[in-house]
Amino acid sequence: MTNPILIKRSAVAAKVPATADLALGELAINTVDGKLYLKKNVSGTETVVEVGAADATAKVAAEAILRADGITAAISTAATDATTKANAAQAAAISTAASDATTKANAAQAAAISTAATDATTKANAAQAAAISTAASDATTKANAAQAAAISTAASDATTKANAAQAAAIAAVTNGAGAAFDTLLEIQNAMATDAELSAAIAAISNVPSATKLQTARTIQGVSFDGTAPITVVTAGTGISVSGTAVSSTITQYTDAAARAAHSFVAGSGAYNSTTGVITIPTNTNQLTNGAGFITGYTETSTLAQVTARGATTATAVTLAGGVTTTALTTGATATAGTITGNWGLGAGSKLSATYADLAENYVADAEYAPGTVVEFGGDFEVTSSTEAGTTRVAGVVTTAPAYVMNSECAGEFIVTLALQGRVPVKVTGSVRKGDLLVSAGNGSAHVDNSARSGTIIGKSLENFTGETGVIEVAVGRF
Repeated sequence: MTNPILIKRSAVAAKVPATADLALGELAINTVDGKLYLKKNVSGTETVVEVGAADATAKVAAEAILRADGITAAISTAATDATTKANAAQAAAISTAASDATTKANAAQAAAISTAATDATTKANAAQAAAISTAASDATTKANAAQAAAISTAASDATTKANAAQAAAIAAVTNGAGAAFDTLLEIQNAMATDAELSAAIAAISNVPSATKLQTARTIQGVSFDGTAPITVVTAGTGISVSGTAVSSTITQYTDAAARAAHSFVAGSGAYNSTTGVITIPTNTNQLTNGAGFITGYTETSTLAQVTARGATTATAVTLAGGVTTTALTTGATATAGTITGNWGLGAGSKLSATYADLAENYVADAEYAPGTVVEFGGDFEVTSSTEAGTTRVAGVVTTAPAYVMNSECAGEFIVTLALQGRVPVKVTGSVRKGDLLVSAGNGSAHVDNSARSGTIIGKSLENFTGETGVIEVAVGRF
């Protein structure tokens, strides 16, 4: 790789460059003397030496320098020419652009003026139309008002004339009687020529002093005209009323066994357990407890008596023998019932249930959905499991237990945990039948076939391939 020739010039006669004026290997030429100088380094000493006139190399270099000066001048001339042409081209372009911009501005101005004129015309037409419409509407309103006023005046005049005609007609009918009738008598006197109306008014005037119905009526089959009290008997009730006296004969049951099961404590009344008839004598002091009122009642039933009354009774039934039935129910699955006493199954007997797990109630810190894995901890007894493979796992929230223990467990949130049996369980990840399941730490279970004792929830009863789901799991035996 060649180094560029560095050249400095001087136009001062006999001027010799100093070592500080030149870089190492740099040339300098005195254009007046025609001498060429070079800075060199010999054994670490820098000096500036004149290149001899007889040295062909120096002559070539000098000529090259002179040629370079000529080239430089040519380049300068060409650059000046190019600049001039560029300026001219730029001026022409600017002029063209300015002319084009002026043309477009004039066109835009003309369009804007045209648009403004059109808009002004449109608005003027709209204003004129609105004014015409307003004037027409006002004229219509005034015309309607005038018409209404005329109609009202005509109607008022017609009404006045009709009222006058009506008054004249009434005066003619009543032979000029007074304008107001304050009593029935005045009306009767004013219209005395109407015999039928007079008779009706006379009958109305006699109502306050009447003592008997003109036409008798029947009450519960007993005729009544208002002249005397009546005696009424209500069929099938055994109750009779005569004046202010009340007596009653009531039949309670039609079967002898049911009648014999009742007893009464009565004043002067009586109860026949054979016929089932309660007799209450006449009692005239209904506002106080007279001798005829019942003061006590007792029922002691047998199985036959309960059956005779449709297998229902309002009181407890005491039976000396056994009860044979195919169904023992409270009447509905949501209705609670109680069995008291020490009960046992006879030989060969068994109890069975529709559902499949034995469960127990615990107090939780929140409400948890069936299938949730919980652990002992939290603010109360159990909480959702948060640690994978934990030995604190308590179990799974059951869905529909066959038998629930600890029914009196009290708290805001009660969860029923499956202790033994098969229940739906939330799982995470793939599962195969027979896999051991432990807590996954998120309220669900996952597979760990090397699980430690105390961490196992149960064994899977079905296969599962997915991220999350619910499967049947056998719990409490592993």
